[in-house]
Amino acid sequence: MPEIALYLSTDKHLFDYLGLQIYLSVSDSKPLTFYGRSEYDTRISKAVIHLKEGIYKGIDILKVGDFEELDENEKRQLMKLIDANLSDIIKYWIDFYVYKKEVPFERILKPII
Repeated sequence: MPEIALYLSTDKHLFDYLGLQIYLSVSDSKPLTFYGRSEYDTRISKAVIHLKEGIYKGIDILKVGDFEELDENEKRQLMKLIDANLSDIIKYWIDFYVYKKEVPFERILKPII
């Protein structure tokens, strides 16, 4: 099993939400790709946001290499987190990859409904 700390060592940590961590990958510049990681172990999944002509069309949650995937509850939380913060997440992606700007980290303490 690969070492998760090494895999995410150069990535940009964006959010913490109820034990779920969201990252931008420095080495993966594919449009609107983010990574969700369990704070408590080595589970990780990739979230790809799909837009068509600038309109949000959905999210795919994908497996990452040889890592164990997030469990179903964590995947639902990841999708909720992205849905609730979609405009900020897209802005952070553009700022980070297009404008090479620093993006903020946020710890979300309120439940997302």
